[in-house]
Amino acid sequence: MNTHSPTLPGLSAEELSRVAGPLKDAWTLPPTAYTDSDLYDLEVERIMRKSWLPVGRAEQVPNPGDYICFTLYDQPLMLVRGTDGAVRVMSRVCLHRAAPIAEGTGNRKLFSCPYHAWSYATDGQLVRAPLMEGAEGFEEKNCKLPNLRSEIWDGFVMVNCDDDAEPFAPQVTTYQKTFSNYKLDDMVIIKTLEFDSPWN
Repeated sequence: MNTHSPTLPGLSAEELSRVAGPLKDAWTLPPTAYTDSDLYDLEVERIMRKSWLPVGRAEQVPNPGDYICFTLYDQPLMLVRGTDGAVRVMSRVCLHRAAPIAEGTGNRKLFSCPYHAWSYATDGQLVRAPLMEGAEGFEEKNCKLPNLRSEIWDGFVMVNCDDDAEPFAPQVTTYQKTFSNYKLDDMVIIKTLEFDSPWN
């Protein structure tokens, strides 16, 4: 039996016990819970990296080679429509010297590193590595940009950093009837808004 009170960074045992109490007696989290960097890091590690998150819409990359760059939890990523028509979420950092291979948005047949011209196909597979011919143990076919687990649900590109996570779609089947009234798959993004604020 665990006799220790649970603790979280930035929260005292007393604050945590008040929050975890019965609803009629419970308190909200103290303001520090929303600004404490250690608590944020713990939340990212234990919850967010194991959750399905929307990162874009499939119609944002309509053509083979279309891409959109973004960052998720300090990971430079890109949403890419492959030449095979599949939408993927993958790293945008070269495997050789960790240089960025894409910025912003655009359309490319290959993503090439500015340092040594290592080039990757739209599925992340390394297809060209100049001056690496004959390097012991090196084969282009064994090099591929990390792809994150992703699913398209009603046009939304959902991503999960946890390879062992349950599929997304079955988790929302109970909501499917409600969502079907909105025809989410037919919607398109017409404008985006960004808010630069000091929240975590």
